[in-house]
Amino acid sequence: MKLLFVTLVSLSGQQPFACNDDAFLVLAPESGHSSLIRIIRDTSATAVPTHVVISPDLGHRIDAIGFNVRDNLIYGLDAESLSLLRIDANGVVEELGVPQNLDSGLEYFAGAIKPEGGRMFLIGRQPEGKDLRLYTLQLQAPYHASFVSVVSDDPMQMGDIAYDPVFGALMGFDELAGRVIDLTSGGAVSTFPYQSQSQIKSLGGLYFDASGKLLGFGGSKGNENKLHHFNRFTGEVNKTWQQPVGARSDACSCPYRLRVRKIVEPDRVLPCSEITVTYRFENSAGISYGNVQLEDEFPTGFEITQVLHQPGFGEQINGIGSNLLTVDKLDVLLGLDSLVIQVNVGDFSGTAASRAVLFPLPLGLGEEIPSDNPATEVYPDPTPLEVVTDAIIAADTVYKCPGEAVQLEAAAGGVDYLWSNGETTATLSIEEPGVYWVEATGNCGSYRDTFEVVELPALEADLGPDLSLSFGTEATLHVQSNAQSPSYLWQSDSLNLSCYTCSNPTFTAEVDGTATVSIRDGFGCTASDSLHVMVFPERFVYFPTGISVNDDGINDVFMAYGKGNFVFSNFRIYNRWGDLVFEKKNGLLNQPADGWDGRFNGKKASPGMYTFTITVHFAEGEAKGYRGRFVLLRN
Repeated sequence: MKLLFVTLVSLSGQQPFACNDDAFLVLAPESGHSSLIRIIRDTSATAVPTHVVISPDLGHRIDAIGFNVRDNLIYGLDAESLSLLRIDANGVVEELGVPQNLDSGLEYFAGAIKPEGGRMFLIGRQPEGKDLRLYTLQLQAPYHASFVSVVSDDPMQMGDIAYDPVFGALMGFDELAGRVIDLTSGGAVSTFPYQSQSQIKSLGGLYFDASGKLLGFGGSKGNENKLHHFNRFTGEVNKTWQQPVGARSDACSCPYRLRVRKIVEPDRVLPCSEITVTYRFENSAGISYGNVQLEDEFPTGFEITQVLHQPGFGEQINGIGSNLLTVDKLDVLLGLDSLVIQVNVGDFSGTAASRAVLFPLPLGLGEEIPSDNPATEVYPDPTPLEVVTDAIIAADTVYKCPGEAVQLEAAAGGVDYLWSNGETTATLSIEEPGVYWVEATGNCGSYRDTFEVVELPALEADLGPDLSLSFGTEATLHVQSNAQSPSYLWQSDSLNLSCYTCSNPTFTAEVDGTATVSIRDGFGCTASDSLHVMVFPERFVYFPTGISVNDDGINDVFMAYGKGNFVFSNFRIYNRWGDLVFEKKNGLLNQPADGWDGRFNGKKASPGMYTFTITVHFAEGEAKGYRGRFVLLRN
């Protein structure tokens, strides 16, 4: 069996980066050296990226960086000398010399390393600003570079380029047109179907994250301080975050992932049963990997009987008739694929859990990838198989909800089944509590299991009596239940509840309606109740008797207050001589922006008595006019 190990230090002696959800940014001021910053991806609901400075001064002004999965180090060019640089996780920079055949008369801002590592793409730009060449640079001595011409209908000025880990395509951002582009390894540029984003004038850093999202760091010329999330298929900006400020940036990441999911079906069987084992390959590593190997060792006594599905035609599958699966010359293509085998578990009892291993792979992918059980959130963990003799039913005590039948399933692999009520199927529906037994006959013998079915107390849900509320009243719903740690699902025809899966939603009484709650306990039992809400109209509108316009934030605006966000019209204010000093044709109650701030024709109005008129429009089309007086005070 192949042993798992991880290389922690690169061959150069530098400290490798981790290939994870983080991205890396080199950020330079108008003049001076670049800093190295880690952009930490936030996977929470707020999803706000944060940053950590790895090195405030790298000793070089660096452009065209890329992440090399072969050694987990970042490569880039010194913007002045064009020396190839290798950067480690501590910000230590090693100079590798100027690459052979790299034109010193061009500038190099955009760069990316191929998903499999080892080769770097660079865009050579003429001093007048037009992209001329696409260079391929070998990332091993003597660091030779070759090129093809950039072919496009319009002049290009690519701020950066990056590889899509899902589709394996090379993409870039053209700063002249302000849009995402596709770029082939032959230098051909395609702009369809990407839309121009005129708000982005400069974008020095482009990269993908591990989920396949396209992100770019940029802003305006000489002031790059925004991180943009692009729609991968249209090029539109979905979201923007403020980030550290610099005059020029470049970015890279290690978004490449390759996973092997191992699935065993069925996962509870009798001895000497047949199981199906599926190895599902999930490749978002930006490139297909060929000539790799897969190994999986089953317990002694297990026997691989046949291959049900194989991913390609060139792989060599060995191990039929044994407990050791070896697959040589395996091609793992981009996307999803699978290998499926059939295994006899033999005369075995207990729990067997194993992991397959896929190897050899680049350091950035883990070199050797263990298989994972997709039924759990832990990664990676073994996929278990339970082989039973006396636990044909998973639990000794089975709980059922009142008035409902419980569905029982015996361990798979039996030739014959016999239940205590005479049924002979592998599954049984039981409606009454009591003690039952099941006998299963398999290829290695007969097994018997006794268990008890217990009926739970009736689940209760009570919302209490119906509610009668004044319009605008804030109310909270409470459900009384005997359930332990239940889940909730609320529904309402017209009430605007604050949440629908919480225990106590709130709402504002504005219209009549009904609220219904359904609760479910840990055994799957359910109960529900409904409550009707009747709303009494309350036409309460309030106007202050005076305002003190002194900019202290307290009572500085004359406005209409009330219960509910009702609309008003024709709000007018007059001075003591009958001059109209303020008019708002339409607005909302309780909104300072829709009130009068004590100014007339842009100047502070004089203190004194003022008169107002207003029409408030309530629910169901009812309208009511108000008029009154108030005092304007000034300190």
